[in-house]
Amino acid sequence: MNRRLWGVWMAVVMVAGTSVPAAVFTVTDPGDAGMGTLRWAITEANSNPGADVIAFNLAPLVPILPGSALPGITDRVIIDGTTQPGYSGEANVVLDGTSAGVASGLRVLSATSVVIRALHVRHWTTGITLQNAVSNEVLSCVLWSNQIDGVMLDNAADSWIGTVGFGNRIVHNGDAGIRLAGGATRNKIQGNAIGNDGTDVRGNDTGIEIMLASYNTIGGTGPFDGNLISGNTEVHPVG
Repeated sequence: MNRRLWGVWMAVVMVAGTSVPAAVFTVTDPGDAGMGTLRWAITEANSNPGADVIAFNLAPLVPILPGSALPGITDRVIIDGTTQPGYSGEANVVLDGTSAGVASGLRVLSATSVVIRALHVRHWTTGITLQNAVSNEVLSCVLWSNQIDGVMLDNAADSWIGTVGFGNRIVHNGDAGIRLAGGATRNKIQGNAIGNDGTDVRGNDTGIEIMLASYNTIGGTGPFDGNLISGNTEVHPVG
């Protein structure tokens, strides 16, 4: 999906030349079971063919605390934290993996045209994983204090991790802020703050780590395409 068109795509989906509303599943319960939870919303979106939207209407300052890994995302969906009441430019939907065990906060599995926007993802093994997935986007998220990586692209292609005006803040993760591996290719990483961005002085172990991945773009030729990569602990070879 072209990053500039995601808002239009959210509002209306073209099916066989006809405009039809996307299905909207709203998260109203920070718990882990039953209608209105994030687990329920992902399950419903996976089982509903075509494009869907997961919106949020939670009580202020109440994190979502799953007790185990959430379902992998296997169909087109926009998970849109900007729909949460009180959103004013900083992610205020918190997805907390403290009680979930070994798991990624969100996993996109062999899906295309998934947008994850404006979520604060913390205390997971890895914050967000794109695995065997093509043409997906992670925008305006906070990936904070995850055990291993903030974002992992494993054999993912043609995806955007941030873009101009919609960069992610990726801070204080135990290994890489962003990891590209397993043949990840043609992905773009733009407009992100990776490490010490002035609001949290604790960097990641590594800012961006690239292993067995090729033809990816970090930054770009535009005046605002660059990433702020600062305050990370180690430098690892690219290979």
